[in-house]
Amino acid sequence: MTGKGKTYNLLIPEKVQIRIVRIEDLLKERIKYFHHDNLILILSIITTHIQEDDKGNSYAQLKMKYLRNRVWNASEYISALKDIGVIQTFGKYITKEFAAKHNIDFNSYRYQFTDEYKSPGTKTELTNPKLIRTLAEAKAKEGRKTSRKYPAQKKILQKLTIDDRTAEEKVKRTYVKKNEVDKLNSALAAITRIQNEDWSFTVDDKVARLHTNLTNLPKVLRSTIRINGQKLKGYDIGNSVPFMANKILNNPESAGKFYPEPAKYPIMMLKSLRLSEQQDVRQYALITSKAEFYKYLATEFNKRGFSYDFETEKGKERLKKKVFQILFSSNQYSCKEKKIFHELFPGVNKAFSVLRMQKRDYLNYTLSRLESFAVLDLILENLNTNFPELYATQIYDSVISVVEDDGTALRIMREKLTEFIGVPPTLKAVDNFNEIEAEKFSTAPNFLSKTQSFNSNSLKEEEERRGTEGGGSPYDGEIFVKC
Repeated sequence: MTGKGKTYNLLIPEKVQIRIVRIEDLLKERIKYFHHDNLILILSIITTHIQEDDKGNSYAQLKMKYLRNRVWNASEYISALKDIGVIQTFGKYITKEFAAKHNIDFNSYRYQFTDEYKSPGTKTELTNPKLIRTLAEAKAKEGRKTSRKYPAQKKILQKLTIDDRTAEEKVKRTYVKKNEVDKLNSALAAITRIQNEDWSFTVDDKVARLHTNLTNLPKVLRSTIRINGQKLKGYDIGNSVPFMANKILNNPESAGKFYPEPAKYPIMMLKSLRLSEQQDVRQYALITSKAEFYKYLATEFNKRGFSYDFETEKGKERLKKKVFQILFSSNQYSCKEKKIFHELFPGVNKAFSVLRMQKRDYLNYTLSRLESFAVLDLILENLNTNFPELYATQIYDSVISVVEDDGTALRIMREKLTEFIGVPPTLKAVDNFNEIEAEKFSTAPNFLSKTQSFNSNSLKEEEERRGTEGGGSPYDGEIFVKC
């Protein structure tokens, strides 16, 4: 809602806008209590809720209760729009993960504009005061039902603003291909929802991730947002998901509460592996601590006849997809790369297999929960309590703060992660906020050059250099380097 709440920004496909008079004439024949503003609002809700799932399908997943809270006879509009071929509905099932992320239930219908009307969104405004009040009341009612966790994060979210003109120009320059209409509209929808102060704040019950307007914002738009009027910067946890596994590998007993079914956590099996004594587990800790996990695997795969490119974004995505298949597919899944992973990290692979035994998703869920807890309950809890002027928030494995932060967020991240995981992290500056080159900030042991390979000799040399043969840790005397 804008300014004093007198207008509300709407977004509808331009092909719909062009034919709106004809569409209205057809709907008046089908809807007894038809109103132009109700129609435009329904169309805008569909447009602004279209999201892309993991398989590349785009649709707006909406429950009828949500629509009726805004337009009392919404079902009639939906039925009529289907009848005249403006929209189509399909399916009833959707995963709980996607449902939690977008604040929907997984028994509601999915909506799409038909090919005849699918087109880039165009903005308009709603000025009907009665309908605007209805929208405000519906959102207030729903807001009371959203997660009550992380109240400081909710307050910070409500200070989020966006330079809508610059943002719209950016997305229109970014998504120019015909097959990118859904991505364009999704980005425009994200802008519109921030303008309207239409806040999204949900916690995924499976992996404990917090989904907000900021996490749903395309990366290309990050430089256009402000919190409390201030520019932002942020830091990623390097190799975050593989890095979190060190919590389990170093101290399996301490990770039990993050397992989806704590009572069935296979602690005895994990303890029997004597993971802390395994050379490959220590190797894994060093590699993930330096955020070199994916690059290391690409190198090892390529030594054995593969051709993984780690220099381009497309190549990195291909590699990460394969690595995630190795880590999170069922124990029965087999491929040459998985055999190589087992050869490189036999102890780590065995531990991961144990965590996947009950359900293949349980390893993924456990690592994601560890990540969420580290960021939300440790790092941000500390920053929001002790340094509220930083307006620190998150985009999953990234911690975001105002640009005036003199390094406090970085320091707290480093301290909390090292204490929680047992291994120091590599932290990488998020470059999207100021469109600058990212820099890496490492707290890991700095004993490898870019050309050195990871092997047992280099690990032994590092232990000797730090005097750890007498029972110390290769992470004692933590250093902080910018590399």
